[in-house]
Amino acid sequence: MEEVLFSDELRGRIVDLEYGKLTEEEIKRIYFEETGKELTADIELYHASDYGQKLDIGKNGFDGTIIHFFDEDKGVNQVYSIARGSEMKEEENWRPEDWMYNTFGIFVGQNNGQYRDAQRFEQEITQIINKQTEKSDIDLMKIGLGHSLGGNTKQMQQLINQEFDRVYTINAAQPTVYQLAYTDREFRKELEKNFGLNPWNFSDIYTVDPEALVQFTEQYYKDAGNDIYRLVAEEDMMLAVSQNIRGFITVGHGEPIDTMADFAGIGDILGEIPDKDIQAIQTYMAKYASNYNNEGFDGAVAAMTGIDLKLIDKVMENDGFWDHVKDAPQIISEGIPMLQNMSKKIPELLTHLSVIHKNLDPILSAMVKHGYVNQDQKAAILDAVDGIEKDLQDIVEAINKALEPNLTTIGDVIDIINAYKTIKEKWNSITSHLDTIQMSLSDLMKALANSVEGHSIYNLLEALAADKGKAYKGKDLFMTVTSKGQKVKINLSSAVRIYTAGMAIYDEKEEVLGRLKTDYETSYLQDFENRKAKLLEKITDMEVNYSKYQYLLGSFTYDAYQKYVLTGINVHEDIPPLAENFKAAFEHMFHYYEQEIQQGREAMAKIKKTIEDYFKFDEELAGKIEAG
Repeated sequence: MEEVLFSDELRGRIVDLEYGKLTEEEIKRIYFEETGKELTADIELYHASDYGQKLDIGKNGFDGTIIHFFDEDKGVNQVYSIARGSEMKEEENWRPEDWMYNTFGIFVGQNNGQYRDAQRFEQEITQIINKQTEKSDIDLMKIGLGHSLGGNTKQMQQLINQEFDRVYTINAAQPTVYQLAYTDREFRKELEKNFGLNPWNFSDIYTVDPEALVQFTEQYYKDAGNDIYRLVAEEDMMLAVSQNIRGFITVGHGEPIDTMADFAGIGDILGEIPDKDIQAIQTYMAKYASNYNNEGFDGAVAAMTGIDLKLIDKVMENDGFWDHVKDAPQIISEGIPMLQNMSKKIPELLTHLSVIHKNLDPILSAMVKHGYVNQDQKAAILDAVDGIEKDLQDIVEAINKALEPNLTTIGDVIDIINAYKTIKEKWNSITSHLDTIQMSLSDLMKALANSVEGHSIYNLLEALAADKGKAYKGKDLFMTVTSKGQKVKINLSSAVRIYTAGMAIYDEKEEVLGRLKTDYETSYLQDFENRKAKLLEKITDMEVNYSKYQYLLGSFTYDAYQKYVLTGINVHEDIPPLAENFKAAFEHMFHYYEQEIQQGREAMAKIKKTIEDYFKFDEELAGKIEAG
């Protein structure tokens, strides 16, 4: 059975919709733009956000949509399961949940929340679809789609559960040995057996030679990954990470595509970082995995630094000395434990930041070698980093001073407030140093921007379209056609939007016209006939039951009733029909709008036929080339 979304372009554009407006109408629009044919299968959409409460999913940042295409006559029963990729900020939440998950869930490997949520959502919707199609003889085909972090999630589902018939990823974050070992218990047992790992200490895995781990893991999951197809740009930052940072595996099929001829990516820089230093950072971060798993982003930051951001904000918002006095019990009872915690945590954090500092000179030398910075910029960066370390040390000293006994409650409060002020002052200094670093790394920032651009779906699609007479600008599809010997570039997406919007307008006009006709027939024609029928019914009643209408002759004395008796009623009715000019006015108006709608639909049909003819010509031309 041919896949409904049979091309990289179709799959890529549908996956991109997951970041914005994924609707049945948008799916059909993109399908028509890419194929020149209408998608006639029934489409049902299942959004993970609608199942958050029922399935208890989404708290780790997971989101996605499952699309079900069904057409009994054409033998179509296909599911496309899309997991959304990383986003810098979540809706209504400033915290970079997805990128924190990238750190703890992939690099450290000790969180499987997104995989777990995706699998739970998958099983729920598959049951619903199977029940809806239980009378059909068509087997259900399941396909996984994902970009970035979403691609990582789909690969995890496939490697561990063989959930799909096929998986297609776009610039995906590759799985790591560590996240697979954390999630797949059977695989973990094999690692323990082959590498002598301590089953009670997961961090033991970070001490094993990463190349040996990767080789073993790729062999272990080779068959499970055989139906994974990777679409990736050479310049993608996630590719650079997976090629130069420990623990990432590569399974399935797909070679990197060059999407930016003048940019080679940032892998050469990442490759300068020694593995032992990456291991040190990985081991350090692993210590806080449980805090992240239990308390999320805030819990991890608090555990790593000891900072209670809410308390600091509250204290610094106080207006003057007497507000501090009023809050003295809370400042002392909560502030001192926090500062004590910070006095331990920040030096530990400084120790691991020094790993990066230690490697700065060779890394910056590599940047100089590759043309990302010059010697003056390198010196400025090193000076700024020295300044940041000095500021952090000053913060630690201020905290230690605040923790010295003052022997007075107010004195303790003042010392704590002064520590907060020092923290704020030094933070402003750190920010200034960071600005210096940013200015000195302007060329590198451009490279990173290019790497981020290389990570986008449409950057890859643009590269794929280059040899097909197609191009993507923004999210619009352009086709190149030859007219009178000249090449003309047509915005096909714009044409489809005109057709779709136009047909929607004429559908609405037709619906309004139908309501007007109904109102006309009800309020005038039918009402006239109803009134006429009631009148004739009354006339018939008067003629048949004339005695009931004796009172119409007036009032008489009792003896006069014997003389003045109603003996019959005979009505001579003359009910003229509705005036012809009255009906003609409405019918003329209806006819005018019917013609206008018909002409509009014909104009839209010409646009549609032009698109269909282009694809027909393209297919015929391709056939001639193949035959020749």
